[in-house]
Amino acid sequence: MICPNCGTENRDSYKFCGQCGAPRPAETPVQGTVYVPEAPTIPKMAEAPVESPPLQVSVPYTPVPVIKPRRKRRGWLTCLIIFFILLCLGVVALVGIAFLKPEWLPFDIPFLARDNNLLIGYPNSDGETDLYLLRLGQTIDKGTLLAEGVVHANTNFIFLQQDTIANLSGYPYDFGAFIPGQPTLLYWYSNGEGEITLSRVAISDKQPVTLWEDDTELLRGALLPNLEDIFLRSEQDSEQSCFLSRTGASAEEVLESGICYLTTDFSTVFAKFYADTEISARLLTLADNAEYTPLDALENIGVVEISGDGTRLAYTDLEDAPNVVLINSQDGSTLVEGSDAYAVVDQGFAERGHIGYFISENNDGNLDLYLLSDSGASLIHSALSLAAEVSLNGDHIIYMAGDFEGERTLNVRNVSSGNDVEVIRGDHLRFDLANSLSLIFISTVEDDELSVYSANLDGSGLVNLFTGEGYLLRNVYYVPGQPYVFLLLSSQDGLTLLATRPDQADEFQVVENWSSVTLLDTSSDGLQLLYAGAEAVDDDASLYLASLDAKTSATLDNHADGISNGLFSADDQSVIYTALTGSGPDDAEIRRIQTDAADPAEVLYSDAVLVAAQWDILLPFQISYGALLQQSTSYCPGAQEITAGLTLEANLEAGVRNCYRYDGIADESVTFWIEAVDGLDTSLTLYDRQGNYLDSDDYGLNGTDPRLIATFPEDGIYYLEISSFGENTGGYSLSSVGGVNYCPGVDQLAVGDELSGMMDDVGQVFYGFTAVENQDLTFWVESTDLDPMLSLYDSQGNMINSDDNNRDGIDPLLITTIPEDGNYCLEVNTFGFETGPFSISMVEGSVFCPGAGQINLSDTVTGSVADGRRTCYQVNGVAGTSYTFTVNSPTSTDTVLELYDATGVMLDSDDDSAGYPNPMLSFTPSDAGTYYIVIRGYGTGSAGEYEMTLSEGPRGCSDALPIQLGDIVNGTVQADQETCYVFDGTGGVTVQFDVDSYADTVLVLYDEDGNELFYNDDGGEGLNPRIRALLPYSGRYYIAVHGYASNTGSFTLSFQIAPEVEDVFANPTFLPANTRLRGVITEADYFYNETLSFTNYGHAYYFDGTGGQTIQIDVFADSLGSEIDPIVYLFDSNGIYLVSDDDGGIDYDSQLVYTLPSSGRYYVIVANLRGAYGTSSTHFYELLLTNR
Repeated sequence: MICPNCGTENRDSYKFCGQCGAPRPAETPVQGTVYVPEAPTIPKMAEAPVESPPLQVSVPYTPVPVIKPRRKRRGWLTCLIIFFILLCLGVVALVGIAFLKPEWLPFDIPFLARDNNLLIGYPNSDGETDLYLLRLGQTIDKGTLLAEGVVHANTNFIFLQQDTIANLSGYPYDFGAFIPGQPTLLYWYSNGEGEITLSRVAISDKQPVTLWEDDTELLRGALLPNLEDIFLRSEQDSEQSCFLSRTGASAEEVLESGICYLTTDFSTVFAKFYADTEISARLLTLADNAEYTPLDALENIGVVEISGDGTRLAYTDLEDAPNVVLINSQDGSTLVEGSDAYAVVDQGFAERGHIGYFISENNDGNLDLYLLSDSGASLIHSALSLAAEVSLNGDHIIYMAGDFEGERTLNVRNVSSGNDVEVIRGDHLRFDLANSLSLIFISTVEDDELSVYSANLDGSGLVNLFTGEGYLLRNVYYVPGQPYVFLLLSSQDGLTLLATRPDQADEFQVVENWSSVTLLDTSSDGLQLLYAGAEAVDDDASLYLASLDAKTSATLDNHADGISNGLFSADDQSVIYTALTGSGPDDAEIRRIQTDAADPAEVLYSDAVLVAAQWDILLPFQISYGALLQQSTSYCPGAQEITAGLTLEANLEAGVRNCYRYDGIADESVTFWIEAVDGLDTSLTLYDRQGNYLDSDDYGLNGTDPRLIATFPEDGIYYLEISSFGENTGGYSLSSVGGVNYCPGVDQLAVGDELSGMMDDVGQVFYGFTAVENQDLTFWVESTDLDPMLSLYDSQGNMINSDDNNRDGIDPLLITTIPEDGNYCLEVNTFGFETGPFSISMVEGSVFCPGAGQINLSDTVTGSVADGRRTCYQVNGVAGTSYTFTVNSPTSTDTVLELYDATGVMLDSDDDSAGYPNPMLSFTPSDAGTYYIVIRGYGTGSAGEYEMTLSEGPRGCSDALPIQLGDIVNGTVQADQETCYVFDGTGGVTVQFDVDSYADTVLVLYDEDGNELFYNDDGGEGLNPRIRALLPYSGRYYIAVHGYASNTGSFTLSFQIAPEVEDVFANPTFLPANTRLRGVITEADYFYNETLSFTNYGHAYYFDGTGGQTIQIDVFADSLGSEIDPIVYLFDSNGIYLVSDDDGGIDYDSQLVYTLPSSGRYYVIVANLRGAYGTSSTHFYELLLTNR
């Protein structure tokens, strides 16, 4: 309402202006929902008479004389009476103001205490917030602006509430809080650039004082019990700094450069300092500002804890074996030393005093719970898993023991008597202490049924608070000193909130299966609960009020997009809360509504959020989270122990992993394997004691079952975990044997054995054997139904060798030399594609073709190839003798020959040298011994018959005829066949072979292995070949004559020492440019050119050229009617061949065009391509050199 008189903004409920007192103007009706009270009903009065009724006199009237006394003046008395009346009215007004504190009061009265101040925030769309301090009901212009354009800081402030640590501020607008019971506000914020500011302001003067301001990532604070001093801890870049603000003064750093925190009774600041491997501990007692250093640069120190009262330190000594040491925190003197353990997993103290406990893991993997006091460390209980808490003053230790995933027992130890009380047993049991209530909250889940209990700290008074199926307990909420606790449950349908008294089964279901629920506040008597929530996921959260004693709930406000926070007013008659009106940071408003919801909610402040209220803290609830269940650091505590050499049988359930313990010795090797039944597919994994993965195997034993070889790095406990894939279940046996064995438990092979086997759909069969270093062994597999592979492994599973088809193209053959003494494994594998019988054999020595047939000189063997298989024959070779294998297939099957030595090394192969599709292969062994010739089809689809003959001599020259120097022999060339002659030549001698025949023939000179050395077609006269060769070695050679293409006919072959010939470049003729020279090729023009390794008839010329010059050489012969078919060659000054041309000119004439690479002399040879000579009338030519 805007006052029409002075313009001041007033609350809508005001009847008069709070500034000038002017009455509220009459309201104009507007559209929408407006609360309009009904007009009061006024009774109708009787109408007045027109004339006055007559006066009825029943007694006669007698007039009395009037006596006029003397008048006295008393004005001073009248004034005094009026003064006292006004004074009384003023006192009454002040008392009313003091007690009623009306919101319309536009100013503060210093001597009248007020506790209805608010800290509110005005956020903008950018997420920045303005903070205001003002009295409830005041307009914003009457408030005090504390900070402008700030953002939320990463902070946390706590205080002691009924001996329990509680949060000082609420969420989600954590900008500040009023100090409980004090007219003082603390507030904090960030400037958005890393700097956090903490300030304090007294309500009376509203003058902020900055207590701390600096760059930090996190600021934690604690309001000390005197409600004046504040402890601060700043965390920046993994470093911490601690500060203390006393009586409102700026904070000063204490215990510099340490990781510090308060003791739980807020009496002592404790700090730890790390320097490399050393640790120090210092503390500051706040009562007298005294500093102590109980630990000074000690090494091998683990966890350090301080007692609740700050008088004791407990730390883990890691010097030899871990143990807990209790010391005096002021002088550092040792009070108690615990027993050595494998590890210390937990330790703690009571929140008051210095009674403590610790949980250690012994060498067997069990956990031990100890009571720790000045009297010593005494064992309380041992179990596979433990959780422990200490009551507030340390008079009871509450502990839970049992299985990590199964039944557990909750016990209470009376510290003074040493007696234990069993409170309850149950599956998935958990507990938490509520020291402020002197209660234990407990939950169990058995067969999907949740039960929640409470019990006294001494273990008595167990009460079942709730039991129901399908629920899990999330948290227990409670406010210290109030009669109800709240159980937040979850299920697959949503969240359920129950209210109950902790000492009796007085259950009230506040909400059931909601998508969200948030507890906000309780009334001062604890009989009303303020909460927000939404029933469905798509619903907006609304505000609700539950009357706990009446077990009813009512909706207060369902006209918001959400509820952020809220609390009861000081008189519990209304609720003040933050309602969200949109999705933006500034879409919020502070509303108030009466708890009876008689009137609609009123908006106190638009575009604002509630940060703190002076009369109460936001979110006053303590929350139970459950004590942390400690498990042995061992990966599988309680696992069944196994020893090497034994086999055990067990079953594996769906989704379950079975675990076994093995006590290993450093460098000990053990082989573990599983053989499963019922089709169970398992895997085996090895872990060290802490659960660090070491090794695993899935199918190493036989393709399905695992086999794992372990060599332990150190003495200690190790764990084997067996699991299955998916939901597979079934039985299995677990076996182990000392040492390394890649294929334990399989059939054993020995030299000379031939074992029968059956390949199933696993596709993998193992065999084992023992061998010694450098032993030569041969293994092979035979099968008509399989295409197997054979692999050899050492004892570690490293593959040494493998083979797929060396035996016959399908079956494997493996020859190996054993590298060292030990166990070895053979794997026959079909990769699961084939099943059927097979045999595996083992012999000593290198046997490339076991069972191979023998073939001798002049033998012809027959056989067939099919399905990619091959046949192996053995031949005994003589050193220096040439052998030729010739294949002829009557079915025209394309075959291939392969030659191997005795160890299986391939020496040579041939496909079609005998004319497609038949191979021919020649070799001359350098060493006498056994060799193998293998015949196979060219491809897997090749199938048919073959005939193979072994003859002496190289390829194509088997059964060669002898010839010697000076011999002239006659022969006949057949189509596609060579006529061969053999001779023994002397290295370094130049020999010449000439053929004279009407047929077009070819000469080929072979070495003793059938390798071609020289080839000539028309090097002699006409179409006759000639070979002039310098023999490279002394030994056997072969000279072969065959027809060019399909030519056949008789021939004469002469063999002589090559005649001396003049080097063609010895006396060349000068070739001038642009001049035609005429030449005649006669018998005297025979020459030999070493560079081209051929002889012919022709002439040599030379000329001097310039680099980069392009020359053209023309040889005219055929165009002039000569019988010469000219060819021209060009050489450089060193006789290196450059280029040549045969028919580049007209018809058969030559024309050579070439750009000279450098300046210098060049040589030209003109020859007759036909290799003939004649006279000046038949064999002439003209030569022309020109520059282009």
